[in-house]
Amino acid sequence: MVLAVAQLVAAARWPALVALLVLTALPAAGVAAVRRDERPDAVPSAAGCLAAAALLAVPAGLLSPGAAAAALTGLFAATLAARPGMAADLRGPTGTVGAVCAGAALVVLAVDAAWAPLALHLAVQGVLSCGWGALLARRRDDSPEAAAAWRTGAAELGAAGWTAAALAGSTVVEAWSLPAAAALLVAAGPRLLDGPSWPAWGPGLVTAAAPSTVAAVLQPGALRPALVLLAAAAAMALGARAAVRAALLTGAVTAVTLTAGLVVAALPLPLAAVLVVGTGLLGLGARRELRPVAGFGERLAEMR
Repeated sequence: MVLAVAQLVAAARWPALVALLVLTALPAAGVAAVRRDERPDAVPSAAGCLAAAALLAVPAGLLSPGAAAAALTGLFAATLAARPGMAADLRGPTGTVGAVCAGAALVVLAVDAAWAPLALHLAVQGVLSCGWGALLARRRDDSPEAAAAWRTGAAELGAAGWTAAALAGSTVVEAWSLPAAAALLVAAGPRLLDGPSWPAWGPGLVTAAAPSTVAAVLQPGALRPALVLLAAAAAMALGARAAVRAALLTGAVTAVTLTAGLVVAALPLPLAAVLVVGTGLLGLGARRELRPVAGFGERLAEMR
């Protein structure tokens, strides 16, 4: 087999090499289909041969780069579909081959400068990776593989959003901050539901809120400030209802910061400076006199 491949490569007989790889993959695929206990070995063998065939089909003129990328992403999906029936300590090679297929699809599209299909494949692969992470979470599998699946899927979804923003030529800050924020939230996975809120919710919420708040203060227009305030109110309502401290406090800080920033920006510079200094001194002087609303501290401490 190795000698035959070497001879075909030396002679640059790409169509014949593609046919050889496909024929080699068929028996392994058949074994994987009918013999469950052989899948940990048969699936990566078949997927590896088919992935190599898809890549070599491009110089052979049998497939376009887009078709080859679709085949490789399909192989990635197939390896994910085969993994639930494997033991955790045996599905590593299948995962490695699947990751190589996914990466190869993206490389093929990037080399071909097919940016719109690249964004689509990133989104599809991101959803598939997150789906695998969700399946592991449903099985109460807290292995590093589950966390890696969520992080990988989140990174791909964020990259898809950024690629789409670049294609659209968008200069709006939210076109870049919101995909990053969504990726950070998705990366937290099941921790969004039952984990401590600051590690799970905090990075995504702050990434979404901070750039928009700064832009709302510094750039002209009334629409962005109104939308940011509405989003802050929604975050506070969600945080209070679901006992998510990070959402409640991020929404509150965003609303206060935006309101103060708009007031300061509307005043002449000397008055703005006096207002900022005076507010700081007032807060410092009243610090020991202020008391939280009865029960508020206890309620806040109960939030995750």
